[in-house]
Amino acid sequence: MKSLITVGAIVCLLSIFSSCDNVNENSKNTHKGSDEIQYYSDISPTGKLSGLAPLLNETKLIGLIIEELKKGFCGFNGQVKSEHKGYTGVGYADSINESGASISWQIHIPQRGNFDLLITYASGAKTNKATLNVEGQTQNINFNITENEWENWQVLKINVPMDQGVNTISLRATAQAGLPNIDSIKIISREPIKPSNCKGIVYPSEISF
Repeated sequence: MKSLITVGAIVCLLSIFSSCDNVNENSKNTHKGSDEIQYYSDISPTGKLSGLAPLLNETKLIGLIIEELKKGFCGFNGQVKSEHKGYTGVGYADSINESGASISWQIHIPQRGNFDLLITYASGAKTNKATLNVEGQTQNINFNITENEWENWQVLKINVPMDQGVNTISLRATAQAGLPNIDSIKIISREPIKPSNCKGIVYPSEISF
C-alpha cells in the first residue's frame, strides 16, 4: 500500500513535542506553487511508515515525485493537456507525434548508486519506442499500448545508475509515433532526492493548455 506524504508531514510525525499546525504552516511557506516537493513512502504491513526507518528499525524507501510544470520538470516538445482523465497534478505532457520528440527532468542525487525510475504514462495508439538517457548512459525502452486507451495510466519501472550530484533524465522518441502521454516520474531512494533547477536545458516555449 502506498501513501503520499509531504516533507512537512514527515517532520510533523517526528516532532513529538512540537505543534503540527506550525509544521504545516512552515511547509506551505517553504514549498509554494511549482517549488512544492512531493514524496511518497512505502507503508509496512504493520501500518508504520517505512520512511521513519531510523526510529522504527524498518527499511527506509522514499520516492521523489515530479509532475509537469513542477520543479525538476525541465520541458518537452509538446503541450501540457488535461483532456484525458486519471492524471495527477495539472495535467500531462502530450508530446508532438514525431521521431526526436523529447522530455527531460533534472534531479540532485545525494550518493551515487542504482535507482528505480517509475514513469507513469498512457498510450492508446501504438507502442511508443524511445531512448532513455541519464547523464550519457542510454537504454532503449518500449511503452506498450495501454488498455482502454488514453485514460488507463500504467507505470513503467526502469533501474538506472546515477552519479552523486545533478543528473539529467531525458526520453527521446525513436519512431514517428512520438512519446506516450507522460503524467509523472518517481525516483525511488533510501535517501531524500531533490529536484534541480534544470540549468543548461532549453526548450521552445510550447508548454501551454
